[in-house]
Amino acid sequence: MDMKKKLPAYIIIAVGILTVILLIPYAFHTDVPAGTKDYVLTRMYGNGDVVEEYQKMILKQKLCEKTETDDMYLHIYATEEQRQRWVADAKKNLDSIAKSSKTSKLKFLFNDTYDTLYVEIPAGTNPYKAGALMHQALFNAELYQIFSGDSYWNVHVVVDNVTTGERLIDVNHPMQEVVIDPEKIKKEKTKK
Repeated sequence: MDMKKKLPAYIIIAVGILTVILLIPYAFHTDVPAGTKDYVLTRMYGNGDVVEEYQKMILKQKLCEKTETDDMYLHIYATEEQRQRWVADAKKNLDSIAKSSKTSKLKFLFNDTYDTLYVEIPAGTNPYKAGALMHQALFNAELYQIFSGDSYWNVHVVVDNVTTGERLIDVNHPMQEVVIDPEKIKKEKTKK
C-alpha cells in the first residue's frame, strides 16, 4: 500500500530529472539566435573532410545559423523557417529518388513518413549505384525525420533481389548496418 502512495512522487521526480537532462544541452548555447533549435544528425556518410565541407555548404546556403560536430554527431542550429526548408528539401529529394526509380529496374519505395524503405534490385544491377542511391535515400530520410521533430530516427530497410526472389536485407537502420553483398545482386535465378 505504501508503494502506491509513493509511486506518483517517483514519477514526478523522474519526469523532473528527465526534463533537466533534456534541457541542459540548450542552456549552454547562447551564441545562437533566440528561437533556434539544435537538430542532431547521428549519422553522417563520409569522413571528417566531407562533413566539414557539408557544414560550410549548409551555412553558405543559410540552411542554419550554426553547426558543430562532436564525435560522430552533427549539430545543426536552425530557426523554424530553416527547419521547414530542411523538411521540404528532404521530402523533395526522397520523392525524386522514388519517382526516378519508376522508370528504372531498380525501385525505391517509401511509406508516407519515410521510415520504411523497400528496394527492389534486379540481378545485374551495379551494386555501387544501388549503394549510392540507398545512402542518399537514408541520409534524406534521416533529415526528414530529425527536422520533423523526431529525436531519434530509424528506417526499416527491406531489399529484395527481384530476379531470384531472395531477401537481401531486412534491418532497422541505423541500429543495424545496411550491407549488400554484390554477389547476391549479380545472382540470376537458377534454372531447374
